[in-house]
Amino acid sequence: MSKTFLLWLMAITLTLLLVACGGSSGGDDDSSAADDDQAADDDAAADDDQSSDDDAVADDDADDDSATPPPGCTTLQEGLNEHFMVDGIVRSFYLDLPANVTESWPWPIVFNWHGFGDTAENFHTLISDLVNFDDMPFIAITPEDSGMLFDWDIIDGTSPKNREVRLFDLLVAELDKCYGVDPERIYIMGFSFGGGVSDLLADNRGEEIASIATCSGVYGSDPLNKIPYAVADWPELTVANKYVELRLHGGVLDNMVLPFGQYGVNDVAYLNENGHDAIECVHPYIHNMGFLYMGSECFIEFFRDHPLGVTTSPYADGMPADYPDKCSYRPKQ
Repeated sequence: MSKTFLLWLMAITLTLLLVACGGSSGGDDDSSAADDDQAADDDAAADDDQSSDDDAVADDDADDDSATPPPGCTTLQEGLNEHFMVDGIVRSFYLDLPANVTESWPWPIVFNWHGFGDTAENFHTLISDLVNFDDMPFIAITPEDSGMLFDWDIIDGTSPKNREVRLFDLLVAELDKCYGVDPERIYIMGFSFGGGVSDLLADNRGEEIASIATCSGVYGSDPLNKIPYAVADWPELTVANKYVELRLHGGVLDNMVLPFGQYGVNDVAYLNENGHDAIECVHPYIHNMGFLYMGSECFIEFFRDHPLGVTTSPYADGMPADYPDKCSYRPKQ
């Protein structure tokens, strides 16, 4: 059976299930990307052309000193941003900002990737009310999907033009220009295939990501995850930065055609085998109810406690008091 046939069979089955459950798809943005006339009128056009050529690395020398204010920009606005250009493709995302964002710097940033069939408009509310979190206020970015087969560009994870990796790169650079990014506190979270995007970024940009938290995510580079492993091309998990990852997943009920509950078990072992501590939390619910068991504030608390360079989790000595009972420390091997 060919990879192409497997991909289309999976996509059709997932789509039918979402329709039956009343799910909605947010994957139409890319269809108008090539000829979006509004981009020509938007302030983002001129600056984003520069971003397309520069990459995040080009801005690394600008704002290392926290005493030096970021240069500022006119490309980003609080709320919905609809015309951010990435390699000639229009991307959209929600930007949620903490109080007094222009009065201090640098800032932690949290990328928040939605699940298949969901939208950024719906999913950004998961953390938009937490941006003034105690001890770690942060900037939140919730991207809209890129209209690919499973909403996201998660099949060819090795492409230098992977849409989600490129969006991550250019948004980090642009956020640094606008507000100043704390390079020690760049975080990634996501649900389901959005968790898969988070894990894909770990494979590709794990040296600069402080820590990762997913609800029913999946590593396409883990051989035990036969699908997507059999149909996806991802880099191996060989990053030198041994970040800690929080894995929230269910059991046998965490199943949306694909066995996301089993992916969680597989990936905790996969992380440990590759030198990463993991915090594993297991919920008893169906696939799309994991956040009822463990609130998103626990994810932000995890990020606060795991900046870049933390490779042995401080939770080795016990979970925070507000964590559910079914959370355990899984040490690296």
